[in-house]
This record gives sequence, C-alpha cells and structure tokens, in this order.
Amino acid sequence: MGYDTAGQIISDAATLCGLSPPANAFTSTDPIFIQFVSLLKSAGRDLVRDFEWPHLRVRYNFTTTTSVAEYTMPSDFNRWVNETQWNASSRLPLGGPVPPNGWELLQVFNVVGTFQLFFFTRADRLIVAPTPTASNTITLQYVSGWWIQADGESAPTGDTPTDADDRVLLDSQMMVHRLRRDLQRAKGFDSDAASEDYERALERAKGNAEAAPVLNLNSSPFSRFRLLDNNNLPPTGYG
Repeated sequence: MGYDTAGQIISDAATLCGLSPPANAFTSTDPIFIQFVSLLKSAGRDLVRDFEWPHLRVRYNFTTTTSVAEYTMPSDFNRWVNETQWNASSRLPLGGPVPPNGWELLQVFNVVGTFQLFFFTRADRLIVAPTPTASNTITLQYVSGWWIQADGESAPTGDTPTDADDRVLLDSQMMVHRLRRDLQRAKGFDSDAASEDYERALERAKGNAEAAPVLNLNSSPFSRFRLLDNNNLPPTGYG
C-alpha cells in the first residue's frame, strides 16, 4: 500500500478547504499552514491511539537476564497487544496480566521454580515473576506509536511530522478529510459535511486494514469446540 507524504496530505486538505497551498507547508509562515502542521500531528497521534492498525503491530522478542525481573519495551512502544505474551523457551504463554492483588500474592509467597512465568505491566515495562534464574526468550506483540517515516528511510522513524517529504503511514484519504474537518472546526466553520466525509473514510480505512475470516456458526477451522449446530440449538415451533 502506498502512503502519501505529509506535504501532499496538507496540500490536498487545503485545496478542499478552498485554500491555495504553499510549496512547503512546513516552512510556510502562514498561520493557516502552521496550524495545518499541528493538526496533522494531533490527528495522527489520536488515530494511533483510537484504533489498532494492523500494520503498526510489531512482533518483539527479548531474552531474560538472570536476577532481572523488569524489562522496558522499545522506544516506539504505544500499547500492548493482549494475549500475545509467550515464553518461547518453554512454549508456554505467560500467565497474566496479573492484577495488582494477584501480583502482591506472588511477591508475598516468593514463588520460585515454577514452569510458568507470570507478568505484570506498568506503562512500557513488563515485569515477570518469579524473577528469572535462567535465560528465557519472551515473545510478544505491541502497537507501535510511530506513524511517520522520514524520507529515504525503510521503517517508521517517529510520531511527529517535521518535513513535507515525511511519509504518513496512515490511510491518505482518511487523513485529508480529517485535516479538512479539524481546520473547519478550529476556525468555527460548519464542519458537518467534512465530518461525514471523514467518518466514511475512517470506516473504509478500518475495514480495509486487514483480511477478515468468514464467520461460521457451525465450526471453526482452528478450534475443536462446537459453537452452534443441531446438537445445541434449542427446539422451536412448539408454542
């Protein structure tokens, strides 16, 4: 999927608002385009927090160190992807996330020698119990907060657009309509039409973000557990 540059998105949004875009919004001294740059940063950060965009999920692994219980995630960490935390060494899922009362129980009982590691999270830190006495490879997924890719780079580089050639790693049509709506709101103009266009673009972007399976009420190809079939549907038609 191709992504537009920050400069192109601002230019398209400005044109929809009836404005003449400058050659480079990031070097412009026009207050409108200074505002456009700020709105782009705010919109991107909001969208990363509001929806789990599949292309921003990162698979990450690290090796535990003997006598070290706390590990910090990479600098682009935004939030956890639930139920992806595994101990690849034992091929067992990490137990948790353990709630605060359960975590205190683990500390009080000073659990050691268990086959399963338990975990507790605090912001961008993952804490395991019992404290490792050997190396274990922990694998998990998290959502990256980096949605900007600087020109010439092959991977995301940050969450703040600073140059017109920065690539915005979010649906371009969605971002254009978002900027158009946000500017009209900021200026006190009627933004109803822009809001409708943005909401449609947002739903399309979410729907196209990844493939989805066909829902089957009879069975699942990845589970041996029955959902609904002739053996567990209640009888009908008797009253």
